[in-house]
Parts: sequence; structure tokens; C-alpha cells
Amino acid sequence: MKINFGSDWTFTKDSTSLHWEKITIPHTAQIEPLVVNNQWQGDCWYQKQFDVEKIENEKIFLNFEGVMHEAWVWINGKLVIHHQGGYLPFTIDATDWVKEKDNTIIVKVNNEDNPQIPPGKTLKTLDFNYYGGIYRNVYLIKTNTVYITDAVHTNQVNGGGILVHFDEISPEKASGFIKVHVKNESNEPKNVKLDITFSNPNHTSTFTSKEVVIGSNAEESIVTLLEIKHPELWGIEQPNLYDVEVKVLSEKSVLDRQTLKTGIRKAKIKKRWILFE
Repeated sequence: MKINFGSDWTFTKDSTSLHWEKITIPHTAQIEPLVVNNQWQGDCWYQKQFDVEKIENEKIFLNFEGVMHEAWVWINGKLVIHHQGGYLPFTIDATDWVKEKDNTIIVKVNNEDNPQIPPGKTLKTLDFNYYGGIYRNVYLIKTNTVYITDAVHTNQVNGGGILVHFDEISPEKASGFIKVHVKNESNEPKNVKLDITFSNPNHTSTFTSKEVVIGSNAEESIVTLLEIKHPELWGIEQPNLYDVEVKVLSEKSVLDRQTLKTGIRKAKIKKRWILFE
């Protein structure tokens, strides 16, 4: 379950203020004029009070799509993450930090020049502006304790989340694999398999993974081969996309599901040109 978490926030540039502005996320710390000659930089603060239903064998995550460009997040007085990088999302496992009633989340955001955070240059030397604030969506995500992980949160090289890769692509077929990282945080081993669907308005292809046993507090990357007949290729003139749905099944029960979009196209760089085939 993915819930938009952007409503009912308050905002201030002065953490000692008694009067915070009511805002909705996405939000920028300051609205600048059309021509920006002196962009605002500094600290700003966001706060939200919320309730959340807690169910046994359920995980609760908070997903920030983008905060520019350094963020500290407290949940009920506990600093749970310090994130650097305004162009990367980040996810917090909030399961152990939230309660059913009267939660408070506070986010401190700073957008001052920092050579350790890309782009790394001072604002005055750039030919663009990076603004401040929680400028992309925030979501509250609930999953089973057996779930598909988040790629960034997992922090594994070429691992975590869902990876779709096609090795051979032609008008006749596209073949490759899908790799799905599943984690089991329940108290017992689970027999799981994946039900995978690639679909667009004209065609649907379904695949089933092998069944694997994932131990308690263990994780597994499940790889399934793919072959799609007569694929509708992504292109500049016709940007065809497929909806990919992945279900995690155990004894016919759906424990988790995720959806994403992907395009199928072969591209290569040759003599400084990008060629599509």
C-alpha cells in the first residue's frame, strides 16, 4: 500500500518560531523571481503530526523522492537518518519508530554550498540553480514482512528492488531476465515465488519464477528469464512502454506487489554517436 504523505505539513525557516506556515509537499523553501540573481540558501524545517494504523506482520516505510540537498529526519524525537544528495530518493524503515497515535516527524533541510554533495560547486559558479526544500513527493508505504526491497535503501551494488534487463532485442523477440530482491523479516522461513506480468494496450506476457525458500531474517535475489515475442520497442517518435507488475506469492497468498514501467530498446555508443537499433 502506497499512500501520499504530502498533506498537513508545516514549514518555517526559523525553528524557534511559534507560528509555522501550513504547506503541502512538494514544496520549495522560497519562491524566487523569474530571473534569479541571489538565490536563498540556508536551513529550513518541516513538521507533521500523524496517526498510522499498525498491524501485526506489517512494515511501515517513508519514501522521500527528493530533498534538496541535505536532510536530517527525526521521528518522535529520534534522529533516524541523515541523507546527502538532492537528486537521489531515500527510504526510512519507520516500523520501530512510529506508534498508532500522535506521531511527529521533523525534517531539517539545508541547501548551502557543500563540496561533498553533487554538483559540488558553489552556486555562484553554476549556470543553473538548485533550490531548497522537500521538492518531490513523500509516501508512506506499508508492506508485509516478506516484501520486495527498495533499491536505494538496500544499498547493494546491482541489487535491491526490481532489475529488468534485456540481452537480445530484435523485432521478433526480446529476451533477458528480471531480478527481484525479496526480504523475509518474519519469524519463520517462507516458500515464495514470483508472478510477473509485462503488459501494454496490445499485448500481455506472463512469467512465473522458480519457488525458493527464504529463511527468517534472510533475503534472496530471484532471477527469472524473460522472452517477449514481437516487442513494441521504445523510440523517440513512439515511446512505447510496458507496465511491469511483480507479485510475491506464498501458498497462493499475495504477500507483496510492485509495479513499474519499462521500455525495450537496444542502444549503443559508437564514435560519439548514440545509435538505436
